[in-house]
Amino acid sequence: MASNEDYSSPSVSVASAVIGRPRRKTHAARRKVIIEQILCECGQCCNWATPEENSCCQEKVPVVNTIEEYNDGYGQIKCITEHPGFNSQCLDIWVLQQTYLQNYRKKYNEEADQISDKYRYTAYRQLVRWCWQIVGKNNRMPLPSCAYKVIRETFPSDHEPVGFKYPELTHK
Repeated sequence: MASNEDYSSPSVSVASAVIGRPRRKTHAARRKVIIEQILCECGQCCNWATPEENSCCQEKVPVVNTIEEYNDGYGQIKCITEHPGFNSQCLDIWVLQQTYLQNYRKKYNEEADQISDKYRYTAYRQLVRWCWQIVGKNNRMPLPSCAYKVIRETFPSDHEPVGFKYPELTHK
């Protein structure tokens, strides 16, 4: 990993030094820095608004176990988003639609959100169920950055993603 000095001062090219203006780092260079800051090992992560969303799939034991189960018998993958089960569990709209109707429709008004919001929400829940199994009511799991990336690209929203939030504490 590069030193802090590499990130705090803008890079300077020969051409820009001649005219006296330092050139800023490219978008790709800034993205690489961000990925290095979240210690991405799978090569698919990106930066999100909350610290909980900025972790690699290789940092989450249940996700690593799911990847290793696949690697033991079927091939070699580095990222949960490369797993064939990720596509069928988290991106297949027919699976998401049925899962939403069976499990979440009662809790969340069917007409309340756009369809992409329902699919995105259900995809997040599917990934938790697939890797962590049943975690119980109000036990939320921050997902890997790479999973957020693929799910949010597949089911885009008209609004900025809210980001991961822990459940509210209830007093009895």
